[in-house]
Amino acid sequence: MPKIDLSRDIHMGQRARLFALAVELGAADISHPGPAADQAERCLAMTQELREHADHEDTFIHQLLRERAPQAADALEAEHVRLDAAFVALDDLARALPARPVDSLADAQHALYLALNEVISAYLAHLHAEETVAMPALWEYARPGCRVRHVVHFVQI
Repeated sequence: MPKIDLSRDIHMGQRARLFALAVELGAADISHPGPAADQAERCLAMTQELREHADHEDTFIHQLLRERAPQAADALEAEHVRLDAAFVALDDLARALPARPVDSLADAQHALYLALNEVISAYLAHLHAEETVAMPALWEYARPGCRVRHVVHFVQI
């Protein structure tokens, strides 16, 4: 039976959306409040998506890691706390962007762009840990009859 990778496709999609958001935010003309609000909303939607993904992992994956590979679970839980702090910083800048005076929008856009890229940098390292530590730890324990196999099937549905 081939190994099931719970994160490959999801993480590839997240990377694509994060990179596209960075390119679009960096190139956007937000010299007016309307486009600034649009870019801010896109950043807020991204952090919401990433938080929901983390909640899903906390619910379905980390409990298995806690049982089978507690050190991997500890590392990933610490990553989620660190990432949430970066999400909060990005969200704060995004929420403030549309209300900025027009003459300060360019500087505010740049600050938001830098915060987004900080999130991306941290998130890429986190994805790498999930893909090279957590997933192999789950595969190690996914033997016939093992509870991990049943949860793996459920998560894919």
